[in-house]
Amino acid sequence: DYPLEITMLAEKSTAALYGLNKGDVLLKINQTNIKTFDDLRSVKKEAEEKKQKLFYFKILRAGRELLIGVAAK
Repeated sequence: DYPLEITMLAEKSTAALYGLNKGDVLLKINQTNIKTFDDLRSVKKEAEEKKQKLFYFKILRAGRELLIGVAAK
């Protein structure tokens, strides 16, 4: 039972340019485990409140865990 899978990703989005792919499974963003859309919303809300621009995505891709840093515009 895995958390959220990326099912759509704009080809030229910031996330895609930094290496996130369709089919990647989100495990964690920064220090927050991602298991539900509410977790994702919580990270987004906190980032907006703190004006955060750097995010670390821990993902599962092809059975391997990867950490990808993304700098938001």
